[in-house]
Amino acid sequence: MKNKQAIYLLFLSNIISGFAQGISMIAIPWYFIEIVEQSEYFAFGYIIITFLTLFWGLYAGALIDRYSRKNIFIHY
Repeated sequence: MKNKQAIYLLFLSNIISGFAQGISMIAIPWYFIEIVEQSEYFAFGYIIITFLTLFWGLYAGALIDRYSRKNIFIHY
């Protein structure tokens, strides 16, 4: 393999990106809970939105796999 250094850098950047994404996933809701005076309602709404997004993502993935992307782009 010629490009071992490039592959190592790719893996390192992926690890750093995942770590930063995890920090953001914790820090942003934490920040809003500190600002909002009624943190219970914010947390409850955040849980509902998270579950709706989770199930919509699964359904959207099934739709994307079911239909041809080429036909969708051409016809719409």
